[in-house]
Amino acid sequence: MATLTKDERFKILQAAQEAEARGDFAEASRLARSLPLPIHLAEFMKKEFGPQYLVEGGWNLSEIEDKHGKDWVVR
Repeated sequence: MATLTKDERFKILQAAQEAEARGDFAEASRLARSLPLPIHLAEFMKKEFGPQYLVEGGWNLSEIEDKHGKDWVVR
């Protein structure tokens, strides 16, 4: 997956904040989860909540998958 630029990340965060401000919390959450989850958080969340939580939650796992492979979440 292509790495997002700072500008792209900012635009996504801005859109998430706008969605939250208008009360669209589902859209705000979807947008926030579309940002690549930092490796240390992905590892923590997998350990604490299990791989299914990451899969079902729709988290963007591109950074950790780039480092450990596409099947990281289920290993």
